[in-house]
Amino acid sequence: MKYKAYVLVLLPFITITNCNNNKLRNVDNNEDLPEKTIQISLSDITKDEIGDFLVLDSYIILSNDEIIGEIGRIIIDNEMIFLFDRSQMIIFCYGMDGNMIYKIDRHGQGPTDYVHIEDFGIDPVSGRLFIYDDFKRKILVLDKLTGNHISDFPVLYAAPHKFGVINGSFFFNMDNDIRMVDKKKHKGYNLLFSETGKQIDKSFLRQDAAASYNCCGGFRGHPFFYNNSKLLYNRSFNYRIYHLKKTDLRLLYEVHLPNQLPMKMINKKMDIRELFRSDYSHSLDEIYATKQVLHFVFFKNGFIHTCFYDLDSEKILFCGIDVFANSRKNLPFYYLISGVYNDKFYALIPSFEIESRRESNPAVFPEDLQNVKSEDNYIIAFYKIVH
Repeated sequence: MKYKAYVLVLLPFITITNCNNNKLRNVDNNEDLPEKTIQISLSDITKDEIGDFLVLDSYIILSNDEIIGEIGRIIIDNEMIFLFDRSQMIIFCYGMDGNMIYKIDRHGQGPTDYVHIEDFGIDPVSGRLFIYDDFKRKILVLDKLTGNHISDFPVLYAAPHKFGVINGSFFFNMDNDIRMVDKKKHKGYNLLFSETGKQIDKSFLRQDAAASYNCCGGFRGHPFFYNNSKLLYNRSFNYRIYHLKKTDLRLLYEVHLPNQLPMKMINKKMDIRELFRSDYSHSLDEIYATKQVLHFVFFKNGFIHTCFYDLDSEKILFCGIDVFANSRKNLPFYYLISGVYNDKFYALIPSFEIESRRESNPAVFPEDLQNVKSEDNYIIAFYKIVH
């Protein structure tokens, strides 16, 4: 009798524990309050020239040992530059002196090869470089310093479009459940979390109509943004920016754009071509922040609009159609921002842009850029904010 009574007491405890575990597995953060709300008005997007708050701090001329094609992604980590050449399916690694350290070119069907690189990421904590091959449905693990293969593991539970890695943990972006294999536990969530990459441990952010709108990627660049030691995340057609941590996420910013695309237009499945020609503001991208300034872009009237927002004063420094700025002494060249490193924004400058600007105002160009030709490799420019 005593044994049976013990079982009766224990069973409710087991039931409660299991319910708690289920709650941990799927988390809906849609109702969280942001740490800061950023309001963009129509008057903020009338500027056509980036002001003197942005100046060129330094630049790196990449060597011509290997000519790089179409850049799909760039990550700078611990004085190493990683470039994913989408056209050649090669990842190049450069030092801060512009010289190539190594390249990863493992096309093939072998156990350590890849067929198609969908995405890659760097984990500064473990010193590992991760490559996601969406053809073989596996992630390759390589040594960041050498590019040598260490191991790999399958990603058969889902077919994510993009991923981010931070502190050894993985976050996978799921725009649609069509690519989800195990739909029982984690169906209907935009963000999947995996502590090791080998299984899904948590799900975040319930999907809405935008999950199936323009399914499977489309026009946006990337939902994950490496910001120095932080990893930021933004969903398609959403205006909330999250900070991803070891096992959780935190809502940092909520952006309000002028004439922001309403959810009713997504529910109606507005034609993507019409959307880009419309007066609706939509599609946050290139989200990077220094300690002082947040940078992001969005689309409106068929144009990219670039915004620099001062987080301290809560004021717009610049927000307008990106005109790449006129060449001048403190800002001889400017291009779309591609990331942030050591609290400075950086951009990939095509060599033809250097050559073109040099013709109009050669006096503002340093000596080592006077001989850059249009067929040369990219220049990486670092910009700092001054007031």
